[in-house]
Parts: sequence; structure tokens; C-alpha cells
Amino acid sequence: MKKYISILIFLYFVSYTGFAGDKIKIYNSFNEISEILKPKGDTTLFINFWASWCKPCVEELPAIEKVRNEYSNKKIKFLLVCLDDPSKIENMVLPLLKRLDIKAHVVLLDDTDYNSWIDKIDPSWSGAIPGSLIINQNGKKFYEKSFTYAELKQVINNHLIP
Repeated sequence: MKKYISILIFLYFVSYTGFAGDKIKIYNSFNEISEILKPKGDTTLFINFWASWCKPCVEELPAIEKVRNEYSNKKIKFLLVCLDDPSKIENMVLPLLKRLDIKAHVVLLDDTDYNSWIDKIDPSWSGAIPGSLIINQNGKKFYEKSFTYAELKQVINNHLIP
């Protein structure tokens, strides 16, 4: 499992920092992002799997962005992993991110062989989105649900390393 934690952390750090607003880095396979799942020191990583066509996903994006903004001075990084088809980036994903004023780091995972990698994120994950993974040196926790602002803030506080 540590290998897969490493994947997601690698993805976060090899991609550009922050959402530029005009491009999203596309990863064609889960193996390309496997390094990002590795915790770095005492930094907590919040990874959200979402899609622009998923109503609960879109509804929770502003809460994620608000918490990301409020915790900018804490040792936590936020990564939004979009599962849209790459052909939808220009007409759906980017306009949505702009409309919601999302500044979090966004990448797109274009690996439709979901059954080959969902269990690597968490064996309890059915594959439904939104799904969020919180990782740090103390371990990982997966949430297959949509968060409200208050719920997300509480969950993040519970996982931050003092």
C-alpha cells in the first residue's frame, strides 16, 4: 500500500503547483501517479476524486476550496483528481473551475480501467465519487462521501499532525 501512497504524492509534486486556470496535466494511467501516495514529512495530503458531471462532487468543490484557503498556513496540501474524459477539459472542466474560482491543484486521471486501481486507493472504495483520501505519516483514511464545509473542516482537523 505504501507504493500506491507514493504514487499520489509523486503526482502532486511533479505537476505544476496550483491550478493555473488554463491547463490541467493529464495522466494516462494510475501507474503514472503512484508516487503521489507517499507522505512527505509531517505534511498531510488531501486528495479528492471527482468529475464535472457528478453533482455531489461539484457541490463540495467550494467547501474544499474554502478549507484549502483557510489552511494555507498549515502543513496540508490539496489535490483534486478529475476523472472526466480528457475531451471535456476545455468545454466543461476548465469553465467549471473558473466559475467556482477553484485555485486548488487539479490533475486529470484518464485511466478508465477503474477496477485495476480503485482498490489501490482503498479496498473499501466502491468506486463511487466523490471520494477523498487523507494521507500523512500517521496513515491514511478514505472517505466515500461528499463533504459539507463543516464536515470537511472537522475531518481535516482530525488528521492534521500537530
